[in-house]
Amino acid sequence: MTDLFTWIQTNDISSSISRSLHSATCIPQNDLLRQLSNTRSQRQKVKDSIQAIRLLKQLQAENRPVEISEQMRLCLHLGAGLSADLFVDPPKSEWANLAAELKELLSPEEFDRMRGTMTTAYYTPPAIAQCIYEGLIRLGCNGGEWLEPTVGSGLFIGLAPTDWSCRWTGVEIDSISGSICQMLYPEATIYLQALERTRLAVNHFDGCIGNVPYSEVTPYDPQYVNWSLDGLHNYCLARSIQAVRPGGIIAVLTSVGTLQSKR
Repeated sequence: MTDLFTWIQTNDISSSISRSLHSATCIPQNDLLRQLSNTRSQRQKVKDSIQAIRLLKQLQAENRPVEISEQMRLCLHLGAGLSADLFVDPPKSEWANLAAELKELLSPEEFDRMRGTMTTAYYTPPAIAQCIYEGLIRLGCNGGEWLEPTVGSGLFIGLAPTDWSCRWTGVEIDSISGSICQMLYPEATIYLQALERTRLAVNHFDGCIGNVPYSEVTPYDPQYVNWSLDGLHNYCLARSIQAVRPGGIIAVLTSVGTLQSKR
């Protein structure tokens, strides 16, 4: 069986990326892809993420619908993994000003929850997400009830084919990323809490998609104690297997630890 990255190298996916597939929000998908694909330094990406958080706070205070131009700025938030240097105490001198700016924007609880995801919240390149969708199209998928167990700011929702009729459910422990997802995709149901604290319908979803977080630490969930799961990624997969209906499909990125696991 051909692995994902070999498939990307040997297949022309540019047509699927450039074709007119609009996200569930009003952002034209080509504009979303262009915005996310711009070459930026790590420092600039961190700055853009902080500005997205600042805009989120402004929108929450004003309690009004988000405009398309604002959604284009919100989608540049890439999660805590890219901003890990800001959570070091004390931060290095080159990151000190940005770290102080971020801490000023967030409540102590928001800061702690965001810091708790800095080793697991990593950005998925749009080409990888689009490649997964291309595979799902080849398998005959065309919409339905879809789950993303660790949704982040909603990249996979935004890149769903426009001719799919979908109802989305997502879970995100980082309230900042999850709130941005809600701003970008208000028609989706997004739970701002840990997956182990979220009760999902069993045998309900037609499919599950995403990039599960990788960690050797397994969340405590009394309902899954007997599963003997090893790692956060395998826990997310187990929850997805239970939530997806018989005959449904799970298409997620996971670590080699899943393939090598004896459990």
